[in-house]
Amino acid sequence: DIPEQVRNNAVAAEQNNHFAGLVVGFRPRPSLNIKGKVLFARKEKDTENQGLQHRFERQRDVTVFEYDERIATQLESDDASRDNLRVVGSTRKDINDSLVLGADLDWRSDIWRAEGAVGYSVAENKSDVPSQTVSFAANSPFGYTVSGDASLVTNYPGAIPEDDAFTTSRISLSERDTRDTNAYGGFDLTRGFGERLFRRIQFGAKLRELTRTRDSLKGTASTGDLALSGFAGSRGVHTSWDTASWTFVDMSAIDDMVQASPIAWEQNLLNEHDIEQRIGAGYVQADFRVERDESRLFAGNLGARLVRTETWIDGYQDLGEGPTPVSLKTGYSDFLPSFNMRMRLADRAAIIAGIARVMTRPPFNDLAPGVRFNFSDKTAKSGNPELLPFRANQFVLEAAWAPARGMRLNGNVTYRDVKNFFAIGEETVEIDDDTYLLTRPVNGDDGSILSAGIRYQQNLRRWSRHLRDFALSVAFTHNSSSTDFRDPVSGERLPLPNTAEHVVKT
Repeated sequence: DIPEQVRNNAVAAEQNNHFAGLVVGFRPRPSLNIKGKVLFARKEKDTENQGLQHRFERQRDVTVFEYDERIATQLESDDASRDNLRVVGSTRKDINDSLVLGADLDWRSDIWRAEGAVGYSVAENKSDVPSQTVSFAANSPFGYTVSGDASLVTNYPGAIPEDDAFTTSRISLSERDTRDTNAYGGFDLTRGFGERLFRRIQFGAKLRELTRTRDSLKGTASTGDLALSGFAGSRGVHTSWDTASWTFVDMSAIDDMVQASPIAWEQNLLNEHDIEQRIGAGYVQADFRVERDESRLFAGNLGARLVRTETWIDGYQDLGEGPTPVSLKTGYSDFLPSFNMRMRLADRAAIIAGIARVMTRPPFNDLAPGVRFNFSDKTAKSGNPELLPFRANQFVLEAAWAPARGMRLNGNVTYRDVKNFFAIGEETVEIDDDTYLLTRPVNGDDGSILSAGIRYQQNLRRWSRHLRDFALSVAFTHNSSSTDFRDPVSGERLPLPNTAEHVVKT
C-alpha cells in the first residue's frame, strides 16, 4: 500500500499574548456574596510554512524484492506527463480577540443555599492580512534506496531539479472571520437536612446558547509563469525521506509581488457557515451518608440530569456540482442518571463504586458543512452536520487500602458500554487538478472499553530526607469496539480510534 503523496514541512511561528482583567466582589449582607468580572485577551500568531511535496500517484513502477529476509517494495519513475514535485511556501497571520463578562451570586441561610450565574463571552478570530500560498512545481525522476533496516528512502538519481525548473502561474490567497459567542445562565438550590440519611438535596437548571459565524474570501493573483529562482530563499536540510536539500521560498518577495498584482476575490462559500446551538438542562441530586459508632460507614450521591440540545446549521456543501446551500435543524434529548458510593470496609480500607450515563457533543468544527483547505499541505477537512454525540454507560469500581501510614494500594476497574462515538474517515479527492487528503468525522459502531489497574504507592521521606515517593503500577485496557473502516492490508475492521485493542502498561 503506497501513499499518494509525501510531505516534508518546516514551520516557523511567532506568537504574542495580551491579557487584562477586572474582578470585583460585593457583600451587601453577611449571607450574600456577589462577584462580577470583565476579562479581555488578544492572541497574535504569525506562521510561515515551507514544504516539499512529492506526488506518487500515476507515476510509479513497483518492483518487489527480498532484502535481508524481508520483502521490500522499490519504486522508480521517469514519467514526465505530470509534475510530481512541489516546493510550497505559505504565510498566515491571525488575531484572536476574546471578551468575557460574568456575574455570580451566592446566598446562604441555615438550611438553604442558592447560587446563580450569568455570563456572556465573544471570541473573534480573523486574518490580519490575507493568507498567502504559492506552489512551484517541477517533474523529477525518482526512486527508492533500501536502508540498513530494509526501509525505503526516497532518492533523486539526477538530484532535485534546479530552481529554474520549478514554475508557478498563480498565488492563492484567503481571508476569513470567525465569531463565536457563548451566553449562559443558571441557578443551583440546595436544601440541607442535618444528620439524616439524606444530608442534602440539590437541584437546578442551566440554559446556554452558543453561536458561530464564519465568513470567508478566496483570491488569486495571476502572475504568469514564474520561476522559483527569482524567489529562492535559504536552502533546506536533509530529512528522513529525501536525500537532497531543497529550496525555501522567500515569502517576503512573494508578498511584494502580491501587493503589486491585481487580485480576483470571490466568496469562499465552502468555508462559510452559521451554527447556533441551544442547550437546556435540569438536574436533581441527593447526597447521603450512613455512620456507625460516630465514624462514616458509607456516603455518596445519586441523581439525574435531563438535557435537551437543539442545533441549527446553515452553510454550503459540494456534491460534485459546485457549492449548494444546506440548512439543517437537529434536536435530541438525553436522560443521564448517575450513582456514586464510597463504603468504608475497615479503618484503612474503602471501596468506591459508580454508575452513570455520559454524553459529549461534537465540536462546531466537526458539525460545519463545507470543506476547509490547507493549500500548503494539500489536506482538507470537512464537517458532518448530522454527527451524533458520544454516548456511553460507564461503570467504575475501585478499592483502596492503606495498611500503614505512608503506604497505599489501589485497584480499579472501569467498563464503558459505548453507544456512539466519533471516528475520522479519510478519502482522497481531486479538486482543481490538485489531490487532497480529506478527513471527515463520522459516528462509529457500538462497542465497549474495559480498563483495569493496580497501583502501589510508598512514601519514603520517613526513611531518608533524600528520598520522596515510590510508585509501581500495572494497567490493562481491552477495546472490543469496531468501526466501518477496515485495515487496508488485513481487511479487518479497525477498532475505536485513538486506542489499541489490548494495552498493558507498567
